[in-house]
Amino acid sequence: MRKNFWKFFVMMIPAFILLIVFTYTPIIRGGVMAFQRYNMFDLSDTGFIGFGNFKAIITDRNFDFVRIVINTLVWVFFSLIFQFGLGFGLALLMRKPFKGEESTQLSFSIHGRCRDLL
Repeated sequence: MRKNFWKFFVMMIPAFILLIVFTYTPIIRGGVMAFQRYNMFDLSDTGFIGFGNFKAIITDRNFDFVRIVINTLVWVFFSLIFQFGLGFGLALLMRKPFKGEESTQLSFSIHGRCRDLL
């Protein structure tokens, strides 16, 4: 049992690396960028300003919170429709027999199981 566990762990290392690179690194980088000054025309002109960006947004007279919430809800609604449509479409396609069916189902199953582990 222990040998199989280590084999599984070694095979999962690339998945963990990709997860860290494409999920956690952008989240952390975005959090750091929120507290820095950025000039889009000169990216070398950056510096730590703390809550200055948040203060600028809150004190701006043109800040329209309701419009931002509406845009966010519209974005979430349409992205969910697309994601569910794609998921259901793939599920329907997987019901019919085709060449390479077992390996395709296995790849979807492994992806789901690895996601559940995290």
